Amino acid sequence: MNLASRMSFADENSLPESPVILLVDDDPEILDATSILLETEGYVVRTAREGGEALEQIEGGLTPAIILLDLMMPGMNGFEFYGRLRGLPAPAGRTPVIVISAMRETERRAAELGAEDTLTKPYELSDLLDKIGRRLGRC
Repeated sequence: MNLASRMSFADENSLPESPVILLVDDDPEILDATSILLETEGYVVRTAREGGEALEQIEGGLTPAIILLDLMMPGMNGFEFYGRLRGLPAPAGRTPVIVISAMRETERRAAELGAEDTLTKPYELSDLLDKIGRRLGRC
């Protein structure tokens, strides 16, 4: 099942209260694997391969409960996206962000941005689920 059909499957079979997670990463393998994991956990997942695409979705009406954000991407990188996101009015501009990056200084850079949490690649999937659950009050 490809990503598009999984997304429509999730839309049709998710309860209306299922939180929407926006996953922003340029790596297609990370997008696919993480989407499958999160959908299995009952989340609705939207993806973007760079910050500009993510910003278009949000400005088009998407209101994610949380954003998982890679920092280093072609096009609009995570740093620029984060700055633009925080410039938007609430609720979009207040969406919690978990920075996920392979950069050694992930935690320091994410703290400088003001992100709510961080994960350094490679990470344990259980750690990702735990961080999302805590941010969304599911733990």
